[in-house]
Amino acid sequence: MALSAQSALGKAQSPRVLAIQSTVSHGYVGNKAATFPMQCLGFNVDAINTVSLSNHPNYENGFKGQFLSADQMSDTLKGLEDNTLLNHDVIINGYTRSVDLLNKVRDAVVRVKEQNPSAIYVCDPVLGDNGEFYVPSELLEVYKTQLLPLADVITPNYFEVEVLSGVKISCESDVITACNALHDLGPTICILTGQRLAKQRQSIFLSTRYAGEANPTILRIDVPSFEGYFYGCGDLLTALCASGIYRATKMTGKKSLAEGRPDSNSLGLVLEHAAWAMNEVLEKTRETGGRELRIIESIDVFRKLYDDWTRLRSSSDSAGNPQYTAFSKAEAVCAESVEETFLELNEEGSGGVQK
Repeated sequence: MALSAQSALGKAQSPRVLAIQSTVSHGYVGNKAATFPMQCLGFNVDAINTVSLSNHPNYENGFKGQFLSADQMSDTLKGLEDNTLLNHDVIINGYTRSVDLLNKVRDAVVRVKEQNPSAIYVCDPVLGDNGEFYVPSELLEVYKTQLLPLADVITPNYFEVEVLSGVKISCESDVITACNALHDLGPTICILTGQRLAKQRQSIFLSTRYAGEANPTILRIDVPSFEGYFYGCGDLLTALCASGIYRATKMTGKKSLAEGRPDSNSLGLVLEHAAWAMNEVLEKTRETGGRELRIIESIDVFRKLYDDWTRLRSSSDSAGNPQYTAFSKAEAVCAESVEETFLELNEEGSGGVQK
């Protein structure tokens, strides 16, 4: 029997996510790192895999697999659209290797937002790390001119922040300058991961600048750096933050991020909760001595996080929650007193985050 979207989905359903990024048969990066946690957090995830590989490319004997073409992406989107299934609540994109395919990602975002103008688009502009591009550098301009103007939230690492903003980051004042440059490109919320401003620690900054605001409000949480490299952390962190920002927006009683304008209390809790969950997953991974994230073994972490999202409240009814205020550029100093000047969240229980 042929199904309509209504008969297939029913009337009541959990929020829907369209996740467009890589996948692997073995390991947990891209959609393999994001889908299960988001499902545990109460989201239905429709995954489109930009590449489908045997394993992460850094294995000593390489990898095998397939790369999605722009035409194949168009076919998948057409199938979803024909069945009235392209009406998601959240869109996430990650690793994409070609300009043509990245332009199709843009098309997907536009078409989802046509169906649901309140959909939150979270863009992870995967370009590179450790000072180097690991995708064609031509993608940089596509992100700046095509994707970021549509994005509600972006989650770049330190290298991606610098190439997108044109700002070399060495102190807090640079962070503010970079955040303003990124906000000027379109996003309301910028989550800067893996910023290296203090020894043996990394900082995550969450910068918010709503329409009509001249200056951003910036929250910061410091996390210990773990020895070695754990693959898929950026993909998992993006999924956790997307989930939290969606919940924080719904807590305002408004449909969209632009209307709801979640305050710093709610977004601070999103950041704390995401950092806590990352730490728990990384600790479980370190216990095994491996580098592939222990996503399935962390199911209890994601279930607890789902329960804890109910803590999110607006400042009007958040008695007992920490209060955060705007950070002004005049207060910024460079690395010597980096720990004292930004809006710091509680670092207890936070973990090292790498992309």
